[in-house]
Amino acid sequence: SNDVNEIGGMFGYADGPTRIERSHILVEVRGEDDIGGVVGRSSSTLTLTNVRVDGVPRGNENVGGAVGRSSSTLTLTNVDRDGNTDGEEFLGGLLGSADGGVVSLSGIRVLDGEVNNGDDVVGGLIGIVSATNATLHDVTVEDPTGSWSVNGDDENTGGLIGVVATG
Repeated sequence: SNDVNEIGGMFGYADGPTRIERSHILVEVRGEDDIGGVVGRSSSTLTLTNVRVDGVPRGNENVGGAVGRSSSTLTLTNVDRDGNTDGEEFLGGLLGSADGGVVSLSGIRVLDGEVNNGDDVVGGLIGIVSATNATLHDVTVEDPTGSWSVNGDDENTGGLIGVVATG
């Protein structure tokens, strides 16, 4: 059983302000909940700038290609994502779940890959956003091989976002 939570390619759990810049992360991580290609879970301000994430994060709930779960301010700028993301609920190609603070995504490129095995709340980019405010600017899905797909079995599946509940 994969009963390990909060796993990331760089940080499993970021509980203080965290900034990651100019990084190329090759990742193969597997766990249960809060699984991300860069950060599994963040409960404080998280900033990723000029980051590329290649590889496959796998888990059950709150699984994202870059960030599994963010519960505070999240800023992603010039982030490229290439590779599959596998999980069941709150699953996104870039971000599994954003459930607090302000979310700002700018200069995002999803290059290739699949979002697989999703049951509920599945998005090609983000599984669920229930933040105070969310802004997406200059988000591109490029699919040079024709293999990009989003697979959700039940409800709340979207090509970009599974569920948006901001306010």
